[in-house]
Amino acid sequence: RFLSNKHNAYSQYAILHNIIGGFHNEENNVDSMLYHYQKTYDYAELAGWKQGMVVGLGNLAEVYFVQGNYEKSLNTHHQVLKLSRDIEDAQGVFEELFYIAEIHKTTGKIDSAVFYGNKALEFAKKYSYTNQERNTYKFMAEINELKGNNGKALNYFKQYIRLHDSLFNLEREANTNELITKYETEKKEQQ
Repeated sequence: RFLSNKHNAYSQYAILHNIIGGFHNEENNVDSMLYHYQKTYDYAELAGWKQGMVVGLGNLAEVYFVQGNYEKSLNTHHQVLKLSRDIEDAQGVFEELFYIAEIHKTTGKIDSAVFYGNKALEFAKKYSYTNQERNTYKFMAEINELKGNNGKALNYFKQYIRLHDSLFNLEREANTNELITKYETEKKEQQ
């Protein structure tokens, strides 16, 4: 029971530090963000709470990226990717693959960006993450254009447009159905 309470306290401290880090993010106080996100990770690790560790490290990686410390951001994202795989967090794995691809694009390592972009795309398809698949097609079009693979870039862009239009039509249909339901409900209430 003592260990359970101790671990629960550590996870609560991790959550608290993550929230405080978020407040400092709004103020753009980088040193405080780094401190609190590191504490998020440390307390989550003490609690044995891998999801909390993912959150702390993920936030640290983003701060490093914004600072322009791409190597440290990349290394931290790789740690988050491993943890996300360990806890079988498919959404987290996709996000980390995509972040890693973006860092490689930013640093001009286009072949690595293509590699991780393809891995992210495979993952998005496998788990039917349609929004993420759409966004990854756009990313793949951009990096293939940078690489001079204009044919591939065009094909990826066509896939992006196809999914974008499909998602737009689904959203429009849902909005239309909602309006029809509201209209019919109001009509019945007036009778």
